[in-house]
Amino acid sequence: MNAYFDLPNILSYIHSISPRNDDCERMLKENFNVLLTFSKEDVLALDEREQDDFKLWLTGWMEGSKSRPTYDCCIPTKPYQFITLSSDKKTSSPFLSAYCCPVDLQTSETLLYASCGEEKAKLSSLFLDSFQFTEDIFFDINKWEDLNNFTSPCTDIIIVDQYILSSPELYDSNLYKLISILASKSGDNKINIVIFTLKDNYDKRTNIKFIPDWDEIYTKIRKCCGGKSRPNVTFVTASKYMLQEHDRTIFTNYKLFSSGDTFNYFDSKGERITNGRYFHYHSAARKKNLAKMIKFISDMQKVINHVHSRDKDLIIKNKKSNFLTFPEVVQIGCTE
Repeated sequence: MNAYFDLPNILSYIHSISPRNDDCERMLKENFNVLLTFSKEDVLALDEREQDDFKLWLTGWMEGSKSRPTYDCCIPTKPYQFITLSSDKKTSSPFLSAYCCPVDLQTSETLLYASCGEEKAKLSSLFLDSFQFTEDIFFDINKWEDLNNFTSPCTDIIIVDQYILSSPELYDSNLYKLISILASKSGDNKINIVIFTLKDNYDKRTNIKFIPDWDEIYTKIRKCCGGKSRPNVTFVTASKYMLQEHDRTIFTNYKLFSSGDTFNYFDSKGERITNGRYFHYHSAARKKNLAKMIKFISDMQKVINHVHSRDKDLIIKNKKSNFLTFPEVVQIGCTE
C-alpha cells in the first residue's frame, strides 16, 4: 500500500506519543511505500528543532528498512481529488492508499484519511491487537453490528456468495444489515456495491427453481445504506459452472472478510444459524494480504468477462466499480 504524508502530518506523526508507536512504524517499514508530498528543501526550511526531529526519524527509518520514503510525490493539487488519479495499476491504486494529508471532507469519508494528530490512531486501525493483520473473528460476531469493530471507510464493497440470495426471509437479517454496516463509515458518499451470486437456485425436494427479485433487492440495498447518495449496485449473476468461486468473500478497500459456508449467519430473530467455523479478517496493510486481494479482484474480473461473453444480460443494474470493469461501460471514478 501507499501512505501519503505532507509535511505537517509527518511532523505530527513523529511527535505523537501513542501506545502503538512502534507497531505503526513497523507496519509502515515492512509493508508500505511512504510517499512524501514535500521536498528535501522544505525540510531544510524548518526550524532547527523540527529539522533535527525529522532527520532523527529518517535515520531510524533507514535502520532495518528495505525501502526509504520518497520525496516530491506527484499527487493532485489540494484539495486532493482522488477520482482524477489513475487506478490502472491496482497495487498503487488511490483507492488502496492511506492519506495523512489534507483532503476534501467528502473524499476523506470513503478513504483512510488522518488529519494532523490522528495519524497513528488511523493507521493503527489497519491491524488488530498483538499486531495481527489476519485473524479469525468468528466468535466476535454475535450480531452483524459487531463487525463495526473491524471495518474501515470504503468506496467499494464486493460480495461473492453463491447462495446469499437463495432465501428471501434472510435478506433483512443478513445481506441488507451487512451492507449497511460495511458502508456505515463512508458517510453520505456514493459507493459501489457489486454482488456475485447464482442467477437462480433449484430445490431438488420441491422441483422449484427460485429466481431472486433483482429489482426489489436493488431498491432495498440502495435504501439500507442510509446515506444521502444512493449506492451504485451491480449483480453479476451466473450458473454454478460460470461462478465456480466457492469461498464466501467480502472485499472492501482496506479489509477483506472470508467466511466458511455462508454470509447468511442469522435468522430473522437474530439467532445464529451458520454451520461454519471461521470468519476471517484480512487487512490490506500487510503485503501478502494485499497481494491476495489483488488476485481476488483479478479472478472476479475474469468471471465478469466470462459471464458477459456468454450472456451480457446476466450482469444487472449500474455496472460501476473502482476495481472492476464492465465491458461496454465507460467508468469515471466512484462519484457518478
